[in-house]
Amino acid sequence: MNYTNETLHFQVSLTAQAFHFARQLSGKQKDLDKSRQVYLNTLAVYAVNFYCQYLEVETDLEHSDSWNSLSHLLLDAADLEITGVGKLECRPVLPGAKTVKIPPSVWNERIGYVVVEIDESSKSATLLGFVKEVITEELPLSKLQSLADLIEHLQPVAEVSPNPSVIEQTVVHLGQWLQNLFTSDWQSPDLVLSPAYRSAIRPKVQEPNSQEVSVSGAKVIDLGIQLSSHKVALVIQLTTQASGSVDIRLRVYPTGDSIYLPQGLQLIVLSSDGNLISENFARSADNWMQLELEEGRPGDEFQVKLALEDVSIIENFIL
Repeated sequence: MNYTNETLHFQVSLTAQAFHFARQLSGKQKDLDKSRQVYLNTLAVYAVNFYCQYLEVETDLEHSDSWNSLSHLLLDAADLEITGVGKLECRPVLPGAKTVKIPPSVWNERIGYVVVEIDESSKSATLLGFVKEVITEELPLSKLQSLADLIEHLQPVAEVSPNPSVIEQTVVHLGQWLQNLFTSDWQSPDLVLSPAYRSAIRPKVQEPNSQEVSVSGAKVIDLGIQLSSHKVALVIQLTTQASGSVDIRLRVYPTGDSIYLPQGLQLIVLSSDGNLISENFARSADNWMQLELEEGRPGDEFQVKLALEDVSIIENFIL
């Protein structure tokens, strides 16, 4: 099965708190260039720390050099302490950059290097990828590995930090949908979505004599009692192909009177053994988001995880 989405990156909204930390640390620098570097470094570390928290990877900001104003006097520090593993370097770049600068002073004693694009105009930071080691001060961004490789790199930590707020559902047999057999918790999208979104998920018009079949199911996901105002609809559309494979489109929409998805909502696809395959992230004014799984075959298994704050819902599927 091939997995695609609109972006392979991870975007974090930079909050007022993030900018406060950045200004606080950079303001202690007398040199303007140094102050600017500390400012960007701090935002990059903040974004990577947010990503690690989302992955349930334990971090220790207080023991990171990047969070210590005295360290900045001597170092170009952008490290994040990963508890029990080591320091992860978080290097910032600006939009349009083709390379990232990594000073020789951080070439050692690092478990990896994450590159973060800082877009101050949109108040966002985008994790572009990572490398395990560097031997040059200028690293082309084209050399970055996928964030999925970073997850695997930190997997031992993730496995020992379980989240008690994860709710896992029983297995849904998608192959039965193609025979028009649905369980009671999955309904027609027309019964779940508001009229504004119904046309977006209707099957395309089939060509005469086409062997393609398209079917959709929708389920309202309640992200916990404490977040009862954040109910969303997960819509899954299956489309058979002439080759015998099945393409799977996953979409998430707001429900009820809501116009936008909750900011920070994560849509993640995991393999059956819990490894990250693909992900997407709701920004401040997103009214839907999507992932696609292509060329699925009978027997393929995967998980879909919706996560917001400290609440996660996992749906298990088999084709």
